[in-house]
Amino acid sequence: RLAALGLKRLKCFPQLVSVVPGSERIERYQQQILAALTLTEAATWHQAVAAAERDGTFFIAQPYHCAVATKPD
Repeated sequence: RLAALGLKRLKCFPQLVSVVPGSERIERYQQQILAALTLTEAATWHQAVAAAERDGTFFIAQPYHCAVATKPD
């Protein structure tokens, strides 16, 4: 789509954003993860999250796409 707009030297690449407790998005990401798990998997998830929160190591990495290009004069 960006090339179709006439942008040049287009570079597309994946990125990860880390989301930590206290972030606005962490609850939403946790809900999305839990929705895909079985009850047994969800119980394991909750145990792992609780342990990571106690250790101060809990975060979620969320992928997204990034694109950089130049607009011709």
